[in-house]
This record gives sequence, C-alpha cells and structure tokens, in this order.
Amino acid sequence: MATNEEGHYGKYSGNSRHSRVTSHNFAATRRDDQAHMQYLKEDINYDDKHGHSDIDMTADEKHISKLAGDLKYDDNHHGPAQSKDQSLGLGVNANREKPSEQNPNPRVNYSANANYSPIPNFKVSANANSQGGYGFGLAGNSKSGQTTYGANFSKDPNSTNVSANATFKF
Repeated sequence: MATNEEGHYGKYSGNSRHSRVTSHNFAATRRDDQAHMQYLKEDINYDDKHGHSDIDMTADEKHISKLAGDLKYDDNHHGPAQSKDQSLGLGVNANREKPSEQNPNPRVNYSANANYSPIPNFKVSANANSQGGYGFGLAGNSKSGQTTYGANFSKDPNSTNVSANATFKF
C-alpha cells in the first residue's frame, strides 16, 4: 500500500500509524487495532492453507506482536487504568442526643459530605447538615507540587454569616 506522507489522515491514506491516541479516541483505536489483528490472523491461516510464503506469515506474526504491544501501552496510558486516580467519597451521619427530662424527644441531627477527585492533584468537597450549615471547597496542586491552591465557601448554621477564602502558595 502506498503511504501518503503529506499528513492526510483519511480512509486508506496509510497514515493511521501517525494518529495520536488519547483518552477520547482510546476505545475506537482499540477496536481498530483488534480488528487489524484479527485480519492478520485470518491472513496467516489463509496463507498456511494455500501454501504461501513463510516470510509473509512471519511478517504478519511480527505485525500482530507489535499491535498487541501497542494495545498494552495504550491500556496503561490512555485506558481505564489511567483513571485509577479518580476517587469519590460519600458520607452520611445521623446522631441524636439522649432523651432527658427537659428534652424527651431530641431532634436527630443529620450531616452529609462528598469528596470527588476527577483528576490527580485536584479535589472538590461539599458538606451540609440538618441545622442549616453547608460548605464547598476546592483544593489542588500543580503536577510538580510547586504550587498549591484552595478555595472554601461555608455558611455557619448559627448565624447568617457566609465566609469564603482562597489560598495560593507558590
């Protein structure tokens, strides 16, 4: 097959080897590589049954090995394994004071919180309680760890005050 070296990435251009794999096109690239491997396996079987060259079959086998290596690399760098740093934490708490003579039916106090880290080095958190308090925060740092940042917003349940702060360290 002739390769168009001008940088065109169209059907049958032969330049697919230059396309960059990302987390967005990972699934399509994986399916394409698997289909290509399947085609090469069928080609080897056909050549074997019809007495074609061992050199061609060996080249196809090497190509399958390279595609398998590409799949393994892509799995580790762009696939679901790349998402292992994501995390989600949820918590709910309910408590109640002991009944007393002054308060025979104390109210149950509820609180809930959530923490989410969609990407490494970044976290979003939120909390709320049944007394009317709530808060929201962001925190993170650069990949190098040289810069950290954070912002918090909260409302105190015992007052009408709302507070916010931001922190940046370089």
